[in-house]
Amino acid sequence: MTSTISEEQQKDPKGSGKAAKWAGWMDQALVRQVIATDPINCGRGKTAAKWGEVSNVLKNLKPQPILHSGESCRQRVKRLVEIYKKAELASLKKTGTDEEFGEFELNMVEIAARWDQCSTDPDIRKLVQQKAMQLEMDGKRVRDDSMQGLVRQWEEGTEASDIVEEETPCSTPAKKKQKNNSVKEVDKVLHELTEGMKRDEEELKEIERKQNEKHEDLMRGILSLAEEIQEQSECRSHDAFLEREAWKDELILILEALRRDHEI
Repeated sequence: MTSTISEEQQKDPKGSGKAAKWAGWMDQALVRQVIATDPINCGRGKTAAKWGEVSNVLKNLKPQPILHSGESCRQRVKRLVEIYKKAELASLKKTGTDEEFGEFELNMVEIAARWDQCSTDPDIRKLVQQKAMQLEMDGKRVRDDSMQGLVRQWEEGTEASDIVEEETPCSTPAKKKQKNNSVKEVDKVLHELTEGMKRDEEELKEIERKQNEKHEDLMRGILSLAEEIQEQSECRSHDAFLEREAWKDELILILEALRRDHEI
């Protein structure tokens, strides 16, 4: 059960003028709000405002507010990260259920990772990068193993289905269910691959169609230009022919005139 502390007690629990110490339920509320607000990786210039936002949310909690400043919240999270890294979180389990503490532990894993990511210590940043790379490699290996396992289960289930039905009739429904699930997963993967290949084929056809259209447009343009050149050439040839004929007619007229004048 969560203990109840009045606002007066939080502000001045023993007349000392100091805020109340962080209790277990306060830590749980704090880390939940830090996950939601993320004042750790918010970027330079925004950190103080974000921690202030965390503090304001905690102060408005109902029915029990938590009266700590933004800097107090930041220092408490820093301390919780140190406790987490020392594997001493269990020492904080004074109140709350196992389920609540389990959520608290998961939140601390996330907060510790974020804290290390924004660390200015080069050794810590290098360690975080190595962990991220290892997680990515592990994830890829798990995905590959899962795919291989699905195919292997499907093959084994297909070959051994008759034997299982004869030797263990009582377990037949479970075996069939497992086999059916494996087959469905394999079918789903194959279906997605097939659909992807179909989409690729359609895209290739569309690209080929557009290329053919461009080629046809280019050929039509070339033919049209050739016809235009030919027409212009023929027109110029015809004009030259008419010009020559006109000169010939003019020469004939001159010769006739000279004959009449007995000049030749």
